[in-house]
Amino acid sequence: MMVIGQYQKAKQLRGKTYSRALKLNLKRNGEWIQLGWIKQKGGKIVHAWAFEGDLPGGFQCKSNLFELEWPPRSGKYEKFPEVDQACFFSDDVARRKLKPTQVPFLDRLRSVLNERSTDPTWAQRTI
Repeated sequence: MMVIGQYQKAKQLRGKTYSRALKLNLKRNGEWIQLGWIKQKGGKIVHAWAFEGDLPGGFQCKSNLFELEWPPRSGKYEKFPEVDQACFFSDDVARRKLKPTQVPFLDRLRSVLNERSTDPTWAQRTI
């Protein structure tokens, strides 16, 4: 599983379980794998992490809510989910679905997974 988040969220959630903060009800096995950051075309800085885990049976995406004035300048506030869906894809499908600037996250994850499979001391390191 790869989790992608904006810089502000990354700072707020440092030291916390990211999936729990988003209430995705996913359990991870082992440590977070930091995949670094990228800058999207519009200037947004995006960080990503990965972890190994299993999708629980009957999984439903549940997320924290945020408030937003809607419609704009109406004085009325509504709540919206931070995450409206969670999807799991093979590497090939993920490469087609991600923004081109986010594809390096998959390359970085593949590199870590390759290193992990060939280095017997990898599991002893904290990432």
